[in-house]
Formats: sequence, C-alpha cells, structure tokens
Amino acid sequence: VATLEEAIALAPQGDLVAELETRLGLTYTALGRVDEAQTHLLRGMVVAEHIGDRVEHAIAERGLARLDAIRGNPAALEAKIRSAAQVFEGLGETYELAVTLSMWGEALLDLPKSTRLRVPLEAVGDAAKRSAALFRELGVIALAAEALITLARLESERDHYDQALALLEKAEQW
Repeated sequence: VATLEEAIALAPQGDLVAELETRLGLTYTALGRVDEAQTHLLRGMVVAEHIGDRVEHAIAERGLARLDAIRGNPAALEAKIRSAAQVFEGLGETYELAVTLSMWGEALLDLPKSTRLRVPLEAVGDAAKRSAALFRELGVIALAAEALITLARLESERDHYDQALALLEKAEQW
C-alpha cells in the first residue's frame, strides 16, 4: 500500500495515475478497507474518464462492483459488471472481459448468504460459462476451470447438486 501511495505522489498526471489509483483501490478491497478502496477506485475512474482511458475506467468500475457485493447490493453489482463487460467487449479486450464475467460469480460470494440465495443464477451462470470459454480460447485453463468451480459452488448452495457435479467434472477434464 505504501509503495502504491508513493508512486501516485511521484507519477505525472494521466494514465499512470489512473492505473495506480485503481490498483491501490483494489489492494484496499483485498485488505477489507472498503471506504479507502472506494475513494481510490473513484479517483482512478475519474482520472481515466478525464483522459479517455476506457479500459482503466472499466477496471475501476469492476472494482466498485466488488464493493457493491461486499456492501450487500446485488443490483449495483450486476449493473457495474454488465457495464464493464460491455466496454471490454466493445474494445476487444478478451482477457479483461473474461476476468469481469468470472468476477461476477466470485463477487456473489461476497454477498451475505441470505441475499446471495435470492439472486437468480441464470445470468451469472451464463457469464461464468462464457468466461470459461474465453479463458480456454486464451489458453488460461486454470482460470477457465476456476470460473466453473465458482459457479458449481453457487449451484451447490442452492442444493443443485447435479448441476454442480457436472460443472466440477467439466472443470476437472480441462
């Protein structure tokens, strides 16, 4: 964290600042420091928007989606994931699109269980399967399998054991 903060202070304004602010926000998210994470993700998003860096803007938006999940807001999570995915798809950023689609399922696991169980899995499942296919196309088999394993976990929570088992078996084949 300190290294990223020092880099932000030394960096010239522009794309480097947007990226550093976003990465600092993602780091704070991983540390569970949600308020600080939001501050830096929003700063990164504003700088990226100002300079027209749509990729960095969408990465920051994806990070904010994770915060929405942590705060128990599945509707905001979905809106931000869909928005970020649309940007990556439009720009042809296949890896970032796959990460975003996969992160939707992962972020659901950050929701309180009572909220998570009320979220329909159809769109999340489609996103996870598409993410897995994209990762496979890119040759990143471990992340493809991870997307299916996350979906299997979500399915098993709902007592959909046949679907979960089929997903696990498919991931294991890879």
